[in-house]
Amino acid sequence: MLIVISVISVLLGLLYGSLERARTFSRRAIAYTEVKNIEAALKQYYAHYHAWPPTAFISAMTSLTPAPSSGDNGFVIDANAATMLEGKVDNADNTIKAANPDHIPFIEFSRKNGSGVPINPFRLSTSTETRQYKVLFDLDNDSQLQFGDSLANFQTNIYASVAVWTIISGSTKSGAGNSSSVNSTVTYELLGSWNTFSK
Repeated sequence: MLIVISVISVLLGLLYGSLERARTFSRRAIAYTEVKNIEAALKQYYAHYHAWPPTAFISAMTSLTPAPSSGDNGFVIDANAATMLEGKVDNADNTIKAANPDHIPFIEFSRKNGSGVPINPFRLSTSTETRQYKVLFDLDNDSQLQFGDSLANFQTNIYASVAVWTIISGSTKSGAGNSSSVNSTVTYELLGSWNTFSK
């Protein structure tokens, strides 16, 4: 009887690991799909208005950290940016209305927090982590974006007219090599619209 119980416990342990990897893969796939959908929505915005959102709108949104290089501009997608992109601008202020005067729904966000901010499907690991989506536009028309993200310690140059990304939780590391250690830290991974889907 003890042998049967021990075999079952080993099998359950293996099954739990597989389920956790499947859950992480699923969240990564959802986040990647949402990043690509936001990128497509912004490209549709540009195709309709023949311009990126106005500077007054971008300036009123949550700023990127660190600030993008000169010639490019962007913002963190907050509740106001979501309102504009969803075309629900009837009760919005004039800055949001001016950014989408035709009230076109370019995207419908399926997941928002209690404040109406679109967020990725990964759970928070620390109080400083953000699950929001971020966007950068090529305003100087050189088809090159230079930007970084301080949370993921990431900096890159890409050739694109628009880039969308979010930060997801990566692996947990510790000095002793034990992920359950009290001193373990969470690494952050940047998932961008310019990446190909993997893992």
